[in-house]
Amino acid sequence: MQFFFLELPRLRRAWETLETDVERWCYLFKNLNKFAKRPADQAGFEDVFSIAQTGELEEKELRKYVTSMITEYDKKVIGEYFHREGYTKGRTEGIAEEKRSTVRNLRAIGASMETIMAATQLSEEEIEAIK
Repeated sequence: MQFFFLELPRLRRAWETLETDVERWCYLFKNLNKFAKRPADQAGFEDVFSIAQTGELEEKELRKYVTSMITEYDKKVIGEYFHREGYTKGRTEGIAEEKRSTVRNLRAIGASMETIMAATQLSEEEIEAIK
């Protein structure tokens, strides 16, 4: 791990002249409260500039912005949870078990093969394999 000492007040270059992401991050830290407008070349820092502009918002607007950000974060987290492989696999297994249970119940009441096939959308071979 490397450390380096940086004096932000000595960074006096314009955004357009910065060459590396480290220089851009330093510039951002030094000038975050001054961003009234975004530089033309944001170089992957679009979210940071959006957040920096919240300093100009009134309290009511800031609350609305924060609420929307929380909502977006919640949507992202919930979406990731429900799209994970484990959730999908578990859901698929649960549906398959429910179909097996339905086959057993329909057999117990004497339903015909055609009725069981229609109710479960399983083939005759799949139904025969269920004990």
